Amino acid sequence: MDLDNILDHFKQNDIDLDKILNFDPFRQAEKITGKKYKLDKQTDLLGCTLQFQNSIIKKQMLKSLNDTYYGIEFKEFLKSFEENNTLFNFEIAYENSFVSNEFDDKEIIFCQLDKGIFIHVCSYHNNLNSCHIYFQIKDQKDLKVRGSFSYKDNEILLDEDGREALFYKLMKNDMNYEYVNPWKHDMLLFFLNYKEKDYDKNIVLNKINMMNIKFKKILEPCILELQNENICK
Repeated sequence: MDLDNILDHFKQNDIDLDKILNFDPFRQAEKITGKKYKLDKQTDLLGCTLQFQNSIIKKQMLKSLNDTYYGIEFKEFLKSFEENNTLFNFEIAYENSFVSNEFDDKEIIFCQLDKGIFIHVCSYHNNLNSCHIYFQIKDQKDLKVRGSFSYKDNEILLDEDGREALFYKLMKNDMNYEYVNPWKHDMLLFFLNYKEKDYDKNIVLNKINMMNIKFKKILEPCILELQNENICK
């Protein structure tokens, strides 16, 4: 099934995953009771109940779509990534295994060469711990973006969380954004696993330097900035 068919499936079956992903249970509770949840115990309780129910619905729906969800096992994530990757054609740019508290953990940096997208994932004791999607896009009229971003010279640098609905977000991005590739500006790349707690430019730079030249070409502005002695850790 290609991208257009998948999005058509959502429309035909009246599935609005965006609304489910962005559902605000406490705001909805306040609409129902007419009171602020921070000032009313019943509204707060209703918000908690709606939050719990929505979490169950999200997890069940995302599992049925073979997508990521909070608490997914890392083995399941890798299997899902491999199966969905026929749509995206990511390659492994960097891979590292390490041991923590007798657990074998792994971090991987994937790259989509045509669009200049990097995804950094890390496991924690058998589960997916972090998943950052990094990419640059051209600014467009009425453009709405998710995640952390910075703006330079009519271009947007994005860091999006992929722990939940990773593949759905990638598909939506393909439909809505015009990618900048290779990157024209640097951005803060958190290419660190959970054992590397404090941000260290040298760790990030070493990982990038271990990549093939085809991946490094995309990240050239970041490499130059990381090599700058004035950059702060």
